[in-house]
Amino acid sequence: MKTLLLVRHANALHKSTEGDFERQLSPTGLKEALLMANKVKEAGHVPQLIISSEAARAKTTAIIFADTLGLPAPQTQMAIYDGNEKKLLNIINKFPDETDSIALVGHNPDITNLLFLLTGKHIDVPTCTVALLSFEFNEWEAISRNTGDLDWYASPEQH
Repeated sequence: MKTLLLVRHANALHKSTEGDFERQLSPTGLKEALLMANKVKEAGHVPQLIISSEAARAKTTAIIFADTLGLPAPQTQMAIYDGNEKKLLNIINKFPDETDSIALVGHNPDITNLLFLLTGKHIDVPTCTVALLSFEFNEWEAISRNTGDLDWYASPEQH
């Protein structure tokens, strides 16, 4: 069985002089990331690996999660930043099979659309929301449309 923890990056500043890619987390976002990483830890849904967009706001979210969860530094992929749900599925299909639980940190609307693609569920995904999906496969490449079950969902807005 494979589990995928989808994480939308935490709240970010609205503007950056360096452009969208370099937008940093806001003070609220820093608190959200720590809060949600702790919720993941308390719920026992700690992944083995975190893979993140290279954009500053996603990468910082991923680093906070990794530090809080005691994981190695997140891996990054540019395609998560400039992808869509089908590109994200392609990335997931190439995850290493020896790793059973991976967190993917990305952006909206892509995370919301990916959640719908994999589970068929229309769910709001505010900043720093986490959704745990499970798949009855031993290979990441077998994951496709409507093959996932939504096992757990948590949002900073639930507090």
